[in-house]
Amino acid sequence: RERVGDGGRRGRAASRCGSHRRRRTGGHRRRPRYRRSAGRESGGNRLSLIDPDTLDVETTAILGETPIRVVFEPDGRYAYVANRESHDVSVVDTEFLRDGDRTPWEVERIPVGRWPGATVFDTDGDRAFVANNKTNDVSVLDVANRTELDRYETDLHPDGIAYLES
Repeated sequence: RERVGDGGRRGRAASRCGSHRRRRTGGHRRRPRYRRSAGRESGGNRLSLIDPDTLDVETTAILGETPIRVVFEPDGRYAYVANRESHDVSVVDTEFLRDGDRTPWEVERIPVGRWPGATVFDTDGDRAFVANNKTNDVSVLDVANRTELDRYETDLHPDGIAYLES
């Protein structure tokens, strides 16, 4: 297991490397304030918001190439989706209003390393960490500015990631 820093802030991100090890997906321990689920379309470039009570698809958003793993910011409004083949992370506003209807809208794509996978937020939700499988590193994202701050090298093929409070 390789541990990477987060620019001098308290806490650290831990990434599990190697395809032979058990994989873990990123996430945040606080529940979003909005009650909904999101799922990506297998073989497509869409994200669907799903009503958890009826399991009906409320609406969809078009994302980057090969979206995988959806993680919500701590407040639940924005979803971060790693796009494997376009090497970026889509930031989706799940409360965007268009013609009076709530619809997910991609507001930003943040370039990261090659073949991004799991994403996790720090406790405050100020930083996000993205495991980049093919460049063998972890991107540190500034959530407020939606930019990549830094990258930290890891062992071979990081995939799962978790944030550990110091």
